[in-house]
Amino acid sequence: MSTNELIYIALFAVSSLILAVFLVKKVGFFRSFKGFLSLAAASAVCIVLHNLVFALARIEEPVFFILVFPCAGTALFLFLFWTVQKIKK
Repeated sequence: MSTNELIYIALFAVSSLILAVFLVKKVGFFRSFKGFLSLAAASAVCIVLHNLVFALARIEEPVFFILVFPCAGTALFLFLFWTVQKIKK
């Protein structure tokens, strides 16, 4: 793995963690398992829509592709927060 790839992965992880912390602190819904499920479902819908647009129109559509990354990364950290919260109780 090159240095640039490692930097991109680190930026992705840090930005996802910051977004997850913000959502947990400011929006109570994301403290529950439903918050994780909603972001996981949003990333799945974005993946399906991206592939559907490509299959029907034969054009590469970047919007849904780009939306997958913050949804999936943040969902992972929300799941970790929820798991740690359940273990502490």
